[in-house]
Amino acid sequence: MNTVMELLDKQVFSVSPPCAAMLALSCSLLFSLSSPLSALEATLEEGMDSNPFKLSDPTDLSRYTRLAIEHKGKHDLANKRSLRYSAAWRSKWYEADASDADKHQLDGRLRWINRFKIGGRSANLLITGDVRMDRRTYYSQIQRGVASTSGGDSLAERFDYNSARVAAEFIYRFEGGRSLAVYAYSSQRDYVEDYDGLGLESLDYTENGVQPTFRYKSGGLYLRAFVYSRERCYDELLNDDLLGVNIEQSPVSYHFNGYGVLLKKSLSEKMSFKAYLSGYHARDDAEGYRDLNYQKLDLLMTYTLSGQRMLEVGGHCSSRDYLIDSARPPESETGNAGRLRETCGIRVSYEGPLTQVEGRPLNWRLRMSHEFEDNSDNYLSYTRSMVSLGLNYSFD
Repeated sequence: MNTVMELLDKQVFSVSPPCAAMLALSCSLLFSLSSPLSALEATLEEGMDSNPFKLSDPTDLSRYTRLAIEHKGKHDLANKRSLRYSAAWRSKWYEADASDADKHQLDGRLRWINRFKIGGRSANLLITGDVRMDRRTYYSQIQRGVASTSGGDSLAERFDYNSARVAAEFIYRFEGGRSLAVYAYSSQRDYVEDYDGLGLESLDYTENGVQPTFRYKSGGLYLRAFVYSRERCYDELLNDDLLGVNIEQSPVSYHFNGYGVLLKKSLSEKMSFKAYLSGYHARDDAEGYRDLNYQKLDLLMTYTLSGQRMLEVGGHCSSRDYLIDSARPPESETGNAGRLRETCGIRVSYEGPLTQVEGRPLNWRLRMSHEFEDNSDNYLSYTRSMVSLGLNYSFD
């Protein structure tokens, strides 16, 4: 442990994304195990889902159980430096008839923070390593079952992946609550099963990006605005020609130009509002079959009642528009479904104390949501409603 601290304090960060990810997960779990139980938060929910597979005409409600365990911690270093770490496990299990909708995710993060002065102004340098392991069954909306090839071979694990990211962010603060930042990262995603034996293309890729950000904070107002540029290079996924046929020796290079604006505002001592608008243009380096535009608006209103009770009401709308009708089927082996997808949803959450456990509150939480998608391929349009009742306990 002391060796890790010394390396971080000496600013030794010449590691690749996989190494950063391994460091993030290992150190997060190590700190979690060595830290007191007071760093943990656990949530357990039981709920009903009207459409776990997002089908156009679902049949029966499905019961599910959701468990989330999260840990966050901080370790102070010399010279105004600190180390923050976190680990999280989130799983969702459905009853037997819908068990193919199960989802499991494990995250780890390790962040080194250096605070210093430049010409009398404060500045931060953040170095972050992230890792994620994601497991879910590839269920086909068109086939109405676990996805398979035309030959009947299962594609159940097509989208199980491990990912890693190493990032650096420099923040410089001005007067009046303003700051400018530059964020840059390099990441890799490795799909666990490439199905080479079935003649399918690997979806593995590396991605690099840069993002300048402006922040403003004054009283109860917080504003964050950014733009970004990302380049995603696939290892083996090939471009297509005008007939939708693979172009040999031409792996896909995908470029993203995007933006985001986050606004938080305290409307009163008990009420706050948050709005997040984001979007991007994605363009491939061939005939444009993968060119798309994406936009999303997310709104949230939070109201704190007496007795540590909280009510949240939120909603979102998004649009994903592929610009060219591809010669490929609407749901392909890369998972794309429908040329134009427009989605909206609303969610309501209420949380309040249930009892005290060792002097800390055990909260109960009721959540409800409804979502619909209007797809250019009508048989892929769907509606989905969910309701859950759960418990939340923080060992703070």
